[in-house]
Amino acid sequence: MNTKSLGLLVVGLLFTPMAGWATVIYDWTDPERGSFSYTHPTFITIDVIQCDVLFVGGIGGCRRISAMADLLGRTWSPHTWSNGYGLAANLHAACALSTHGYVEVPYDPPAWSAERRDWMLPFVLEIAGDGTIAPPPGPGLGIEPDLDALERWRVA
Repeated sequence: MNTKSLGLLVVGLLFTPMAGWATVIYDWTDPERGSFSYTHPTFITIDVIQCDVLFVGGIGGCRRISAMADLLGRTWSPHTWSNGYGLAANLHAACALSTHGYVEVPYDPPAWSAERRDWMLPFVLEIAGDGTIAPPPGPGLGIEPDLDALERWRVA
């Protein structure tokens, strides 16, 4: 991977035509400012392919995209910017499928805190002091929903 730029392909929908995708190149040569540029997608400029298990066919869909990335000599890491359930699913997918050293975590306080992101969960998914985050332990996603706490949000 080029140490001065990182090419990201963020896949929004599995059925989006390849010609419609854009690659974001972040220039790391200016650490104070950086710059983004948008280019036509070619696997020459793409280093990391990102998609969210919530939007591309679940963990199975991400498994297929991760395998294609690997065949092309690229890495895959989940694109996560949703709620705690989405983060938990993407963390499990990252542990099982990712060949990239980082994972995107929706956390941008004060507006987007862990508590706000995880409001539907019975607990908060915490980022450790060393910057790591683990998926919840246990079967499935590792989360037992608190249905009583969610009852006040019922609309029908």
